[in-house]
Amino acid sequence: MRRRWWSRVRGRPLGEGIAGRVQAMIDELELRQLELLRANRRLARGQDGTCRSCGRPISPRRLELVQGAVLCAACALIARQSRDLLDPLARRN
Repeated sequence: MRRRWWSRVRGRPLGEGIAGRVQAMIDELELRQLELLRANRRLARGQDGTCRSCGRPISPRRLELVQGAVLCAACALIARQSRDLLDPLARRN
């Protein structure tokens, strides 16, 4: 059985084969580009390094590892657990 690729951006199946994989990669790159543009804007405003959820500082190590991070590690964990509960397909990626 062939694997069906899903788009996290559009939330729908993309089909089988190479075309589906290529579209999934394009979607992921577009999402990453948007995240980095937003991070650049926050940096220009002097807001980089502050958790968007709780307002506490994001650790320098996390900012180094996850470029464009908007949540501290604790809030990111909570968000991921919530997303996995609400969207079982998110665990596939």
